[in-house]
Amino acid sequence: MLQHLFKITLRNLCKQTGRSIISILCVTVGLLCFSICSYYYNTFQRGNRLFETYECMATIRLVEHPEWMVNIPLNEINKLGRDEIKAAAISYNTEECIQINDNTFQVSTTCCNRDYFTTFPSKVIEGTLAEFEKRPDIVVVTDKFVKEYMPNAHLPIIGNIITINQKNYSIGAVIESYPAGMNNYLDSYDLFIPNNEAFGTIILLLNNPSDLSILNKRITQVDFMQNEDEYQLYLLSQLPYKPGIELWISIIGLIILIIALTNYFSFSIGNFANRTRELSLRRHMGGRTSNIFLILFSEQFIILLLSGTLAMALSESMLPMIFSHMDYEIRKGLQIEIPALLKHELKCFLIILLISFCLCYVTVHQLLYRMYKKGLSGRQSKGKHALRNVSLTIQFFCALVFLIGIMGVHFQMKSLSDSMSPLLTKQEKENLIIIPSTSHDDRLNKDLPELCNYFRSKSWCKSLSLYTFSMMNINRNRVILNFVTEDFLKQMKVERKHQQGDVFAYITPDIDKDIRKDSIFSTITSLNGNEYPITGICPIYPNPGYNTPYLILLPLEKENKVDKIILQLMSEANRHQALKDISEKINSYYPSNKPYKEKTLYDEEIGYLNILRNLFIACTIISILITILGIFHSIQIDTERRQKEVAIRKVNGARIVDIYWLFSKQYLVLYLIAIALAVPLCLFFMIIADQSIIFDYTHPLLWIIPLLITAVVIITTISWRIYRIARTNPAEIIKNE
Repeated sequence: MLQHLFKITLRNLCKQTGRSIISILCVTVGLLCFSICSYYYNTFQRGNRLFETYECMATIRLVEHPEWMVNIPLNEINKLGRDEIKAAAISYNTEECIQINDNTFQVSTTCCNRDYFTTFPSKVIEGTLAEFEKRPDIVVVTDKFVKEYMPNAHLPIIGNIITINQKNYSIGAVIESYPAGMNNYLDSYDLFIPNNEAFGTIILLLNNPSDLSILNKRITQVDFMQNEDEYQLYLLSQLPYKPGIELWISIIGLIILIIALTNYFSFSIGNFANRTRELSLRRHMGGRTSNIFLILFSEQFIILLLSGTLAMALSESMLPMIFSHMDYEIRKGLQIEIPALLKHELKCFLIILLISFCLCYVTVHQLLYRMYKKGLSGRQSKGKHALRNVSLTIQFFCALVFLIGIMGVHFQMKSLSDSMSPLLTKQEKENLIIIPSTSHDDRLNKDLPELCNYFRSKSWCKSLSLYTFSMMNINRNRVILNFVTEDFLKQMKVERKHQQGDVFAYITPDIDKDIRKDSIFSTITSLNGNEYPITGICPIYPNPGYNTPYLILLPLEKENKVDKIILQLMSEANRHQALKDISEKINSYYPSNKPYKEKTLYDEEIGYLNILRNLFIACTIISILITILGIFHSIQIDTERRQKEVAIRKVNGARIVDIYWLFSKQYLVLYLIAIALAVPLCLFFMIIADQSIIFDYTHPLLWIIPLLITAVVIITTISWRIYRIARTNPAEIIKNE
């Protein structure tokens, strides 16, 4: 029985090879995207729930703002008494450059006390935690840290030396890596240093959750933190989880899965409906309902099994390779546990399999009922393309939404860049290379004169400027002080109104209008007490991440520590060679796991919007590819079914244009429905969007370009097939029929 069923299943899948391959690819892509996106959402939401101590973890927050984290000195906890508190873990996280055997790496370090490992228990693989905090030169590392940064270290690992900020530390213990998502992904955890400052984020481990009420009564009776703020203890399990961008990413993954599954389910049900005669014959020859169900479901099971296997294989083999080539900052923020991801993918696969089982069960009973009513000719009449049309409409809708998202972010990037440096074109901004001067041991600043001479000697270097910034208040308004060299003014095309070597102060129109309107002043006094005469107006604005619209340009003072080197490339220079020279010179000052990456002025201005645009581009490509597969399958079935009709129409004088309209009008209707749904929805989200992303929804190209691209994709996909059948000889079609 099983052997016969297997033969029938393989035969039917081979008959529909194209459809089967499309289904496998669609489900694989959808499952992969959704499982990865939802994995991060679940991991964020999970927080510290994997720890056995989670139900007894508590934190101190302000009564009026329980969502705010509070940094408290450890000695303040003693005012509450320690009878109900089993451990008080205090920690703060930072990025440090470490040296291991003459190699420099940047890692995430956690400064903490001994109670940290009681509150967040982890298995000790090697060494002991007994001397942690007793000896200030002892550090604890994770097994992931050892694998990544000490693959060739001398065994045993205990006792190996790590240099942090020119101070040597000895490894005292190796622990299992903490689970991804710990503390809601606030930081990654590589290396732990004894906390000598006793200041940071406090997590209390209570003996019992019920002790919380006792401590909250006591906290109101002590002079806690010596200020007027009211504090309260909360169990971590009581604090509500507020999803952030991870929720929207998981929704995007869900949309891609829906697009993929609509294709798969449309193909499946269409395949069932096309086999009513075969199933009717099997029914009349004694086939039971269960046999017919197994014949249909076994085909779907094999397709889903291949899709799930392929998705898991890609996750296990390709994701680690992709992550290893990403920038350190991205890798740190996107920790992923492959075994946990595979388990999550397996759950998603089983859910899809269950949905397919139910759909197949319902479809079989509908087909059998129709066959009972109409016999061997019992084909579906009304609504036979309903599911396919819904599937295509959803795909058109999603493709439009992602394309509109790309255009919206693109126009926001352009608007933001133009407002920050309006005197420069995009090409001129691309020729301004930003080099952060931060490096381990501040070596780059120490060698700054030598570096500047090196870059100025290069043929591709047009100019070099130095830049640093600080903040101060003027008439209760917070402003940014940009200390720059004179070449900076040339690079930004600021009209110079002072003589070479004179001191100067250029202010933005906002300062001139908003700050000086009530209080006329003609000089700017820096934090060092130096006075600079206001020389002119410059239409340059700082990055909005500084949360202030004001900016002042002052000459770079000798005591200023430089934040950035700005290189201006010659317009005719070999860009590839220039960037290669810059990287080779600068990377000697940077950690080996965080090398210098090219960053232009334009990149700095648009910031995270570039990442958002790339995310939309990736989703759009996937969405359009799945849409093309869906349209390809649909038009192929339409033209095959209606070959005879086309032949008769051509015999009766129908033109090629008439044949095109015959097949394309239904796709036009579906496209118009998708537009009617997508445009109002996108407009709604643009209006309510956060002020950090201001979409210019009145710009006509924001809507016209996505509509045209989607229309071209649809027309191109269906045209070749319609043209092929329209050029077929009617006599050949009728003869074959």
